[in-house]
Amino acid sequence: MALAGCQREAEDPDAGKDSKYGGTAVFRIHSEVNYMNPFSGGIYSLEGISEGLVREQRDVAGKYVGVLAEDWDISPDGCTYTFKLRKGVKWHDGEPFTADDVIFSYNLVMNEEAGISHRAYMYIDGEPIVYEKVNDYEVKMILPKKYAPALNYLVPIVPKHYVEDLPPAKIKEYEWERDPIFTGPFKFVEYKTGEYVRLERFEDYWGGRPYLDEIILRIIPDNNAAAVALESGEIDFTDAPPDVFKRLENAGTFQAFQGASGIVHFICMNNKAFPFDDVRVRQAISHLVNREAICEQVHSGYAKPAYGFMVPTDMFYNDDANVKHEYDVEKAKQLLADAGFEPGPDGILVKDGKKFEFDLLYRHGDVQREQAALIVQSDLAKVGITMNPRGLEWSAIVRELNANTDPLPFDAILLANGLGPDPDRYSAIYASWSYPSGGPGSNYCAFLNPEVDELFERGQTEMDSEKRQEIYNELQTIISDQCPSAFMWYPQTMYCYSQRLKVDEAEMSSLNWVRFWNPAWLYVTDGK
Repeated sequence: MALAGCQREAEDPDAGKDSKYGGTAVFRIHSEVNYMNPFSGGIYSLEGISEGLVREQRDVAGKYVGVLAEDWDISPDGCTYTFKLRKGVKWHDGEPFTADDVIFSYNLVMNEEAGISHRAYMYIDGEPIVYEKVNDYEVKMILPKKYAPALNYLVPIVPKHYVEDLPPAKIKEYEWERDPIFTGPFKFVEYKTGEYVRLERFEDYWGGRPYLDEIILRIIPDNNAAAVALESGEIDFTDAPPDVFKRLENAGTFQAFQGASGIVHFICMNNKAFPFDDVRVRQAISHLVNREAICEQVHSGYAKPAYGFMVPTDMFYNDDANVKHEYDVEKAKQLLADAGFEPGPDGILVKDGKKFEFDLLYRHGDVQREQAALIVQSDLAKVGITMNPRGLEWSAIVRELNANTDPLPFDAILLANGLGPDPDRYSAIYASWSYPSGGPGSNYCAFLNPEVDELFERGQTEMDSEKRQEIYNELQTIISDQCPSAFMWYPQTMYCYSQRLKVDEAEMSSLNWVRFWNPAWLYVTDGK
């Protein structure tokens, strides 16, 4: 089943002046490193530290290549996956990787005391997925029934010998970013708070000796400061917003890259609260989102209008299936009138004595979301809706999302997600069983639709790709029509990097969850 991963024959590091071995590359990161916990869902592949059993195949949504698993078989009934683990793999401290690590990781995830969110993905219709050891280099994953997106939800792997003495209840509190041990091509050396993270080549990497001696991750929160650092040669690589990207690209002295990010931005409306408990109101809001203006004015054209919950890089994405609520002020007025709203003496819409006024929350400091919110505010005012944009620290927004109330306390929040490639992941956002209601779940918009639930369930168990396409076409139509959220734009990923940094063999990605598919093969031309 597996395609070849990133293994290659090791090259002679002394094979002449053109050898690719040696040197240090410096990458910009935005903030403190708090995403190396493998159970938080935040491992960032740039570092080349962590690996799983499989990963997605580059540019082929829904296809996978083996990593720590070199191959796997699926039983005829689709319920048993047998993974053949790669032999000779070492953890960064030199200990061997075996099936015991996989089984330990599974048991840890399934332990309620650990409180690991991935546990939610280890059940199908309330029945647990089971991992069993066959021998030191073979494990079985047994499903209660066939499950099309199974490879999307494989358990994250941690070293048994390294964390087995840690009480499960303490596992999420462990500071992984201070001393992580994984199997990837680069290993952790040093973390200096507020300044940088230093990684070095893992000489015993199973895939072959990585090119670079070191990778430095420089913490630079400000985009303009990052651009200056690139121009001065202090760093080799940074992402950039449209204005900075344009300037650096036009300078002609840097390499530039852009591509589909796999992210959609949207206004998450509280479907359980006035006035968004009426689908006509939600549709009106969607008609008042001037997507073209946002893409041009906020993103300088480096974004595309979004009309549905899936993104173009997802499996089964079909833009033709989306009901497109184009910018149309008159249509919005009619929908609002049909919903019972009338202009009050001050011009603000009123229904049953309640004014149409709400707060739109967004992450403070996110300039693009703030600008988009202001554009939407102006267009809503044209029909008599008062919208108050409020920038909050991300921690405050998380408190709103995770509040132990039903309904949740907010009116609307500007959010984004990129969950791909399998659209089953969106059941965590739009299926009724994912509505928090005082508990775990990410259906923050409180969209409760039995037809949508049934379609998500059918998509999970249908193994035929053409039939799954039909299911997700229907889901895209229903969700875009019902507007639990007002979908706004798909941003482009934009990177600028120095001429000395070579990325072709590392296979750069535009997807938001991975920068390089094979970071072991990054190199610098000057060997410094």
